[in-house]
Amino acid sequence: MNKTICKSLLIFSTLFISQSAMAQSKAPALSTKSSASLEQKISFGPTLGVSLTPEQLVLGGTVVVSNVASQPFGISAGGLLGLGDNLTTIRGFGHAFYEFPLTGQDFSLHALGGLSVIRYDFNCGELFGADFDCDSTNLGIDLGGGATHGNFRGEVWLGIGDVPDATLSLSYIF
Repeated sequence: MNKTICKSLLIFSTLFISQSAMAQSKAPALSTKSSASLEQKISFGPTLGVSLTPEQLVLGGTVVVSNVASQPFGISAGGLLGLGDNLTTIRGFGHAFYEFPLTGQDFSLHALGGLSVIRYDFNCGELFGADFDCDSTNLGIDLGGGATHGNFRGEVWLGIGDVPDATLSLSYIF
């Protein structure tokens, strides 16, 4: 289990340092044009939050791809490392979202849904004097919503299946 925690922390540290370095360069968000002439905005940033069942602190990163034109659809994906509740989790997610147009407001609301793959790593206990590691990889559905204000993006996900029952996250998107 200690090797898994060390590997996870190494991966997170590498991602966080690279994202911080890019933020200091103050590079604008990447924009691409598809064949349908819709301009897309690709943003990314660190994520911090909590999950329930298991009760954990989660940290990681998120990438958001949204349409700059009048299309309110987009996708977000990322990874989270969960620490606490006597286990370590590594979670990858992919969500589609719909932004509700709010005229005259400096924030936006969105609904989301998607899939999460989560790996649980915990110690099962001792048997005949030896420690046993128990690992499990599960797939689940996330449904929820959130709000975006400036560079901050807050979300609440409700898990269906073998993923955490609820996750509350806050991302700072560059």
